[in-house]
Amino acid sequence: MASVTLITRYRPVRIGFCVRQNDLSAALMAMDMAHSIWGGRFCPIIPCDDARQRRQLIEAFGVDTLYPVTKDNVLDAVISNCKSLAWPFLDRDFFCNDGVRQRPQFLSVSHPILKLKERRESSRQHPTIVNINWDEDDPLAPWFCALVGRYPNNNNTKGFRIEFDSLWPKLINLSKDSPVPADLMHQITPNRVTGLIYSLIAAAKGQFT
Repeated sequence: MASVTLITRYRPVRIGFCVRQNDLSAALMAMDMAHSIWGGRFCPIIPCDDARQRRQLIEAFGVDTLYPVTKDNVLDAVISNCKSLAWPFLDRDFFCNDGVRQRPQFLSVSHPILKLKERRESSRQHPTIVNINWDEDDPLAPWFCALVGRYPNNNNTKGFRIEFDSLWPKLINLSKDSPVPADLMHQITPNRVTGLIYSLIAAAKGQFT
């Protein structure tokens, strides 16, 4: 009798954050949202003004659902026309109150932060965790928001800042007049925490990536 083998692989949900072309403030909001969920570093920002580009990005990134970062008729129309990628929750807000605090409706970074904390006994342990601050008017600020990540001090994300601080991160203050540390992208930042579960699996085998 023939047999069939089914291999199932799990990954975090991939949200396409929909914004208007050249809307930097909305893009920054999308980055902050992405850094609050597990797998957030793999969630693309989708400029929606160009239909061809929009379709290409959705297909290339294998988006599971679309979320309009701002209230906008163009974004609403785009999402309405992509019924298979509709927001899966009745509540349209990205963050909801769970009775204790505001949390995203998808699995948050609280889980990988907790898993990392269980493996650390002091700030001197590998890997190095860093808490990076930069000036808002720094020309590289949007780049830092995207590739380093942050937890703004608001009701939606300040809880994650507190959790991240419990990991004894090394504080790094970046100056507009100083070079960016060469090893910055090799440290554990809020951005890397969103994909940390894969690294934790490697760490269990004695090889942290």
